[in-house]
Amino acid sequence: MRRLLLYDIVTLLASVFLVSGGDCPTYCKCDTAGTSGILAKCSAFDKGQHFGLEVAYLDLSDIPKTSGLQLTDQIFAKAGLKRVSSITVANSTLKVIDVNAFHGLYNLNQLNLSGNHLGLLEPDMFANNTHLERLSLSKNPLQYMQVESSPYKGYFLNIPSLQELDLSGCSLSHLLPTMFNKLTTVLYVNLASNNISDIPKATFAPLQDLEDLDLSSNKLSQLRSDMFENNLEMVSLNIRNNSLSSLKGVTIESLEKLDLGQCKFSIIDADTFSGFPDIRELNLDGNGITSINSGAFKNMTKLQNLDLSNNKLTGPLSDDIFISNIQLETLKLANNPEMKKFPETGFQGVFSELYLLDMSRCGLTHLDEHDLKRMSRIERLYLHENEIQYIKPGVLSPKVIYLDLSANKIAHLEQVSFPSGSSLKTLKLSGNPIKKISPAYFVNTPRLTRLNLESCDLRQLWDSSESALHSLKVLSYLNLANNKIKNLSSKDLEYIHYVQTLVLSGNPLTCNDDLKELVKLLTENGVASSDSTEKKHFEEMNIPGSVDIVPVKYDLGWEAFMNHICEKKQNLIAHTPNPNESSKTVTDAEPTSGAFSKSVIALEHTSDEYTMRVTGPEPVSDESSKTVTEYEPSSDEAIKRVISLEPLTDDAEMVTDNEEIVFTTTPDSEHVARDFSDDIHKDLVIHAKTNYMWPIILVSLTALLTILGLTILAAFLLRWTRQRNGYRNKIARRHSISRTPRSKHRSTLYQQLYEDPNTPTTPIMMSKVVEYQSDQQMFSFPPRETSVTSTTPVQPLNRVSYLSSPFHHSNIVPDSV
Repeated sequence: MRRLLLYDIVTLLASVFLVSGGDCPTYCKCDTAGTSGILAKCSAFDKGQHFGLEVAYLDLSDIPKTSGLQLTDQIFAKAGLKRVSSITVANSTLKVIDVNAFHGLYNLNQLNLSGNHLGLLEPDMFANNTHLERLSLSKNPLQYMQVESSPYKGYFLNIPSLQELDLSGCSLSHLLPTMFNKLTTVLYVNLASNNISDIPKATFAPLQDLEDLDLSSNKLSQLRSDMFENNLEMVSLNIRNNSLSSLKGVTIESLEKLDLGQCKFSIIDADTFSGFPDIRELNLDGNGITSINSGAFKNMTKLQNLDLSNNKLTGPLSDDIFISNIQLETLKLANNPEMKKFPETGFQGVFSELYLLDMSRCGLTHLDEHDLKRMSRIERLYLHENEIQYIKPGVLSPKVIYLDLSANKIAHLEQVSFPSGSSLKTLKLSGNPIKKISPAYFVNTPRLTRLNLESCDLRQLWDSSESALHSLKVLSYLNLANNKIKNLSSKDLEYIHYVQTLVLSGNPLTCNDDLKELVKLLTENGVASSDSTEKKHFEEMNIPGSVDIVPVKYDLGWEAFMNHICEKKQNLIAHTPNPNESSKTVTDAEPTSGAFSKSVIALEHTSDEYTMRVTGPEPVSDESSKTVTEYEPSSDEAIKRVISLEPLTDDAEMVTDNEEIVFTTTPDSEHVARDFSDDIHKDLVIHAKTNYMWPIILVSLTALLTILGLTILAAFLLRWTRQRNGYRNKIARRHSISRTPRSKHRSTLYQQLYEDPNTPTTPIMMSKVVEYQSDQQMFSFPPRETSVTSTTPVQPLNRVSYLSSPFHHSNIVPDSV
């Protein structure tokens, strides 16, 4: 591990040295992309530019029209970019590309040409790029390349190594049967957000290795039954937002993920999905489905995730509708307002894997014991926006970690029965007419960390009339916003000692001493006042090197909170001296030119007032002496340090050293006494300044010279290594392509090729989330909180090279031996 870390550091330093010493053309900025290589970002690009660096990533995005971007004959190779592996020319006015523009780029692996004005492309334009695997042409008007009159109707493109192709938003209305004749290695095709209404039978036939196909947001009303008969490896099909109303006759036995959201299905028959026996994820949300046959899902014994939300289902559903789905993990039935209730005896079957159930906005009035009795392993339960008034004992499982009961009609929290030993961590009760709460209600939820009581009907935080009150020892988040609470004090925190976020906004709180004391205590403990400050605190505490940040480093938000509650801004107030109170009058020592007087100011706190006193040298009668009077306290942003008044001949200056402040001023300056906050804890003593400037300069210079020497040495070693292993690295790169193994009898969901996490974001190409679907709800299933993510090891392609073959000269053994 240490060697690997040292190698990465040396490589990074060498890259920095090479970038600083190399030639980056005008209008370009070159920088290192971690250990992945050099990234060049240019605002203009023409044949006159030349790179003296081995650039790995070239970004020509958003080049203005005035620059006149043109990709001419071998423009990249002539610019010294023969080793580039990724090129992005996105969101520009590019209309034409020379047929030989990308010639000579033998390491080119991904190319992004999205968001341009390309209408026609020479089909053999990329035939010379034998390592090109990812190509994006999205949002280009390529509709004329797929019509019968097109001069390129023989095949769309000739790229023998391509694995991912993005043609989303290209205004395609037809697909020719010959489209993929020269793209037989493609694994992923994105044709989303086009105008495709019909697809010929033979269109996808050449794609025998196709695993993932996206046809969402088109105009398909039906699919041919034999359209996918040659695609035996397909595992994911997205037909979301089309006019499909039936899939009868369509068979894809290897398919594992099918998205039919926002289509035109109204009735699900017993044979609707008979052609998809291996389905694991099925999305049918937003179709307007009114009824489902009890046998519709019986053949889907591997079904894990099912989404039936946003339909028109009328309850109760058949009790045996999920009886065969023993591997079901997530079930979404949200926004079916006419469902009203569960089956009379609950759903039949074994739900040992079900961890998420969403029954929000289903018109439920209550939950009975039998409703969820077979779903005892549910961890996330969504029941918001129903008509629920109570939950009987025995309904909720002890396994529930997340429970959302917001926007129901629960008036008394004691009517919600939590099981003994509950694992509940998050409870949402916002929008219920709850008038009081007590810590006694949560005696069975010792792990509760987040409680949301926003927009309820609370008059006070805790109901102290309960006889047995228990502290919520792990509660870290409490939201009481938009209630009717008028008074709060520090005593209200007795049951929530470890709260980290307390939201009190929107309450008619009274600005009094109790509230000020509460805010003082919350500020001292670093308690955030809102979700935004909680997020800011979390981000700041995760900043590298921020381990020394104290809780009050970030803005807690209590200052603005108090300003709003008290309806005025605390200003600095000056008071005239009172001669009758000598203890409140101080006189500075006579100033010495060029030196500090050693006066010390301390604070005395009596009841609600702070008194300032001065200790130091004997006072000297002089015209420059001053009178400092008593200051009133402030509940706004208070000055938390003590100020020493010292007349000098220079301008005012404040010096801070380890929480001690020196304030110097001229005799003519007028000082205004400021209010001090209630959280001042100690007196401050003035220290003389210590000068550490020269030791710091010497240490900095030594470190700089050491780093410079290591950088030069690393650069020399890196260049020597490249020259020595140049040929070997070239062969290694040729065999560096990875892809997920497939089996004829068991297909796995397509995974995009592995990419170095340090690779910059600009060259990233394929996105399976279509940009044109911003107004659609995307289909996703949240993971288990307790599950461990498993990754499938990436295996190299089964390619045999001359070096590894038995015919290599080193492997040939003479007969005599």
